[in-house]
Amino acid sequence: MKKYYHFIGLFILAVILTRIDYHKLITVFSKINLLLFSLSNILIIPFLFIKAYRWRYILRLQGIDYSMRDSFLSYLGGVYAGIITPGRIGEAIKALYLRRDKNVLLAEGFVSIFIDRFLDLYLLALFGSLGLLSFINLQGAGYIVLVAIVVALVVVAPSLLFNKYILEKIAAFVYASMIYKIDKNILKGQFKIFLAGVKKVIANGIFVPFVLTILSYLIFFAQCYVLIRLIPIGLSYIGVIFLVSISNIVSILPITVFGLGVREVSMIYLLSLRNIPAEPALTYSFLLFVSFYVINGVVAFMGWHAKGMTGKATVALGFAGWFLKTKHKNNEEGG
Repeated sequence: MKKYYHFIGLFILAVILTRIDYHKLITVFSKINLLLFSLSNILIIPFLFIKAYRWRYILRLQGIDYSMRDSFLSYLGGVYAGIITPGRIGEAIKALYLRRDKNVLLAEGFVSIFIDRFLDLYLLALFGSLGLLSFINLQGAGYIVLVAIVVALVVVAPSLLFNKYILEKIAAFVYASMIYKIDKNILKGQFKIFLAGVKKVIANGIFVPFVLTILSYLIFFAQCYVLIRLIPIGLSYIGVIFLVSISNIVSILPITVFGLGVREVSMIYLLSLRNIPAEPALTYSFLLFVSFYVINGVVAFMGWHAKGMTGKATVALGFAGWFLKTKHKNNEEGG
């Protein structure tokens, strides 16, 4: 039964589609300016470039010198592998690129991926918590709980990384999760290397990567704002930040494929609180899916393909195949 839980989101989507007024839906779609929609997707390039530069900066904090070209192409490869694998575990393919290009141990490569992902999730969780305060009109104890969550994210969560005991616990949990999702033999015996790498990055300072995270997401949310104006839905730029952050966090839940179903139901619910019908909400969710999964996936695939063509990091399509090809090499490192 466990292997079918990813289809819960698809079931939710099917239920939503049975309750939609298709005449209204077609009317909303017919008013979309396709030229502006196409032009808005240009923003995907600077968004990905800044995130690739952030990853390269994190690698430099580890003492790993990786060219901007290789960083950009490898990052695209990670995005593509993440899209086609459950739970975005395929993003870890960047560690293989590092191993083949710079002879970096896999555990060291996973350090940059962990920090990179943590920054994304932290920012989305922060904006998402603020968004809940904005969208949901809670009173009394419920409001106090949400305020406490926001304060915890702003003040407490970052400081936890500088506590040695808590940092080790977080690193151990993440490391164990990677082993569970991938293969115990791949990272066996390399936890100390992973933990030392995380400590080194934090000691060298992650302020710049955090600023780059904010900059990249300001571009991402700008595109989301352009897309919502195409429908149009009367939501401010800040409102879009809150809306998309909440839906992205919900989409991480391991009950769906490509976020389908859970993203739509969160969009429809949150926008209904602003008296926006389900049809425009569903249309907006569809535009986000096309932009950030389909078009973004095509761009990322080109990077993945180009990186493979260099001969340095030819990657088999699919994460499992990748590990099968490299398993024998890791025996020397993992022990």
